[in-house]
Amino acid sequence: MLIYGHRGAKGEAPENTLSGFAFLRKQGIHRVELDIQLDKNGEPIVIHDDSVNRTTNARGAISKYDTSQLAQLDARGPWKKKFLETDGVPSLTAVLDAWPTLASIQIEVKKMPLNQGAIAARRIVEICKHFQLHERAIITSQHLPFLQHLRDTHCEQAMGMIASKLTKGLVQHAVELGCSYLCLKWKVCNQSIVEEAHAAGLHVSLWTMNDPTHLEKFHAWGVDSIITDYPSKFTPVFSPDKQG
Repeated sequence: MLIYGHRGAKGEAPENTLSGFAFLRKQGIHRVELDIQLDKNGEPIVIHDDSVNRTTNARGAISKYDTSQLAQLDARGPWKKKFLETDGVPSLTAVLDAWPTLASIQIEVKKMPLNQGAIAARRIVEICKHFQLHERAIITSQHLPFLQHLRDTHCEQAMGMIASKLTKGLVQHAVELGCSYLCLKWKVCNQSIVEEAHAAGLHVSLWTMNDPTHLEKFHAWGVDSIITDYPSKFTPVFSPDKQG
């Protein structure tokens, strides 16, 4: 079972920041899930919310800032005493530039108008191609029109459907959208859905899994990967990636 850090290491370091991703690497983990919004110029930015209000020392919509302005903000939040050096909101390109040992990345595109989603899709695919991530990057979303756009434009990257509940035909819907990953909220996972997903050729990834006591059960069911806020809780259980 593979371990992905959620927004880097959300429970242990500033979320979706270069320092947070560096913390994850120090745990020996080179698999990450992160979130994408677009800046004012249509550049993919690594942040969960559509504004900077919650995670930085500034206010306003992400779409009001450009990449350089976002990088200058302080996104350490409650972690300032532990992470002394100011760290801003990075672009996807900046994250990948700093991570040559990356093993796998789940790039979650947040819900946005379809015209913006089309811009995000195009730029993410371009960036993945530049960094030669064809075998390592998965573009994920809970926004089905975005996944439909990826399918209809013959996206070159692997795709993943994010689901917070089990619905009738969920696995079949993921397959019809061209997905190879099914990213499930961990609390709704059961052995039957894992078996159905595997029979359809899907990788099952669970979010956001923070209690290691459930791992034995999920491992027995054949869950492929978990996404966690607390990677240091899981490295004693599973050997970390061997990327140095």
